[in-house]
Amino acid sequence: MKTALIWGLLISAALADLPAGTWKATENFGGKVEGTWLYNPATRSFQARWRNGSEAVLRLHSYDGNRIVITRTEATGPTAGLNVRYEGTASGDGFTGQVLWTWADQARRGTWSVQLPPPQRKSP
Repeated sequence: MKTALIWGLLISAALADLPAGTWKATENFGGKVEGTWLYNPATRSFQARWRNGSEAVLRLHSYDGNRIVITRTEATGPTAGLNVRYEGTASGDGFTGQVLWTWADQARRGTWSVQLPPPQRKSP
């Protein structure tokens, strides 16, 4: 019980370190797709838009201060049934890792990276 409480506090502290604002994302799976993910810490979600015209809501599944998992599930629209899982580790001013897309019983793997916005300075 005590270990779970400590772990929960560490995760909460790590989540507080993720900056709100626009994250610049790149996905590669035979071609590069760039986009922006607007992160809202209060809801642990992103409003995401890609240069190819796609839009989606992403969810921050987990973050421990180094490793991050973000998910996307499309329930409606032309990509209904699409599931995406981004797994990455901290790298420079963002994250890099692997992405898995599954849709209509097909799976594709690729890479992704994201550049975080600069930290907000607090007024004295």
